[in-house]
Amino acid sequence: MGAPRTARRGWGGALVVVAGGVLLATGCSSSRSSGDAGPAAPAPAESSRMVVDHADEALPLDHPMNESALVALVLARNPTLLAMRAAWRQAQARAPQDAAVPEPTLSYGLAPASLGESLPGQSITLTEPLPWPQRLSQRSDIAEAGADAAQADLTTSRLQLVADAKQAFAEYWLADGQLRVNAQLRAVVAQMDAVQTTAYGAGQGSRITALESEAALNELDHHAIMFVHERALATARLNYLLHQRSDHPLPPPPAALPEPMPVADARQLTTLALAQRSDLLAAQARVRQADARSGLVGLQDLPEVSLSVGYDTMWNDPNMRLMVGVEVALPLNRDARGAARDEAQAGSDQARAQLQALSDRVQYEVQERSEHVLESLHILHLLHDRSIPTAQAILATAQSGAASGNDATVAVLDARRQLIAVQWEYQQAVADCHEHLADLERVVGGPLPAPTPAQETP
Repeated sequence: MGAPRTARRGWGGALVVVAGGVLLATGCSSSRSSGDAGPAAPAPAESSRMVVDHADEALPLDHPMNESALVALVLARNPTLLAMRAAWRQAQARAPQDAAVPEPTLSYGLAPASLGESLPGQSITLTEPLPWPQRLSQRSDIAEAGADAAQADLTTSRLQLVADAKQAFAEYWLADGQLRVNAQLRAVVAQMDAVQTTAYGAGQGSRITALESEAALNELDHHAIMFVHERALATARLNYLLHQRSDHPLPPPPAALPEPMPVADARQLTTLALAQRSDLLAAQARVRQADARSGLVGLQDLPEVSLSVGYDTMWNDPNMRLMVGVEVALPLNRDARGAARDEAQAGSDQARAQLQALSDRVQYEVQERSEHVLESLHILHLLHDRSIPTAQAILATAQSGAASGNDATVAVLDARRQLIAVQWEYQQAVADCHEHLADLERVVGGPLPAPTPAQETP
């Protein structure tokens, strides 16, 4: 949806201007009435005003961060979206300007040497251009297509911000969760290290086993430092999206992310994307804009016409003082006009080729992102349905085993370590799946539909 079509001032309004000039030149005290001046420019709609104060809006620090609230606040505060909204309003304001008839011009001349005479020599001329209605229509179409493209660009930026916010939210949750899991894993490995070191000191263990536990502790300490940095980067990214200082405090992430749900297959998503992707709509609008430019160039053989009326006191014969005239531009330069037509046609061809290339890219992007989602869902279900239950069974077996002493303690600790490590992988898979779903939602151009019963796997 672009800028609304505005009422165009046509030949009738132009002739009123000329008639008013004739009355002025003949000395009658007449002027344009308020109705002839055309409609007043409408006041900008309240919904289009960009200056909004969001200083009082913030995420509550005493509650876990909510993804929906985060996305809404990003869309309200991010200056990138405000800039794109302003660009759309700017494009909307172009259409009524391009559809308007040019303003008349008034010229006045005075013969200085005649100032001492009873009737000084002076002249006044009013000129009104009369553009062809077809040209006004094409110019308006160009501007309106540009407004449609700007609106679609705004939607594209909004979709990108939504995806960025959702992905940053998942990264923030993952970094915090990995720190907690890493701490749990380190506590277990530290217990294993203590048991193995004690056994080695008593001559019951292997030095290599004790050193391996120490190396594992060092690696986990390194991971903890990495996760602290990743959490800081995730915090900075969220604050960037929220238009805040990079070190602005944020609420803690939730304890868990919702379970990712399956989506429709790639074929259905591709059909949906080709129908609603905003960058495709913008490309289609630019094709219409290029075609309108080509149509405008095709009208250049129509000569520019202006009507004029003037009054000159320097004619001795009063019947010669009032003059009415017409001015016509002669379109003689055929080479220049032919080159302009070639240029406009090339612009239309370019816009169509870009639209086709973008359509091909959309189909590839949907297929690629769908495969990423399917892969992440497969890994997620594999970990949830098989790896975690297996690790839990190993831990239960170790805890109920008949063995005793150091070997039994180490077996239980090692089983607990394996379970935490698998839970760590599951946490990573959950975050990956949410990020892939956010990216797929962006390339589809909107919310993802659920699969049909025929598409659901048994």
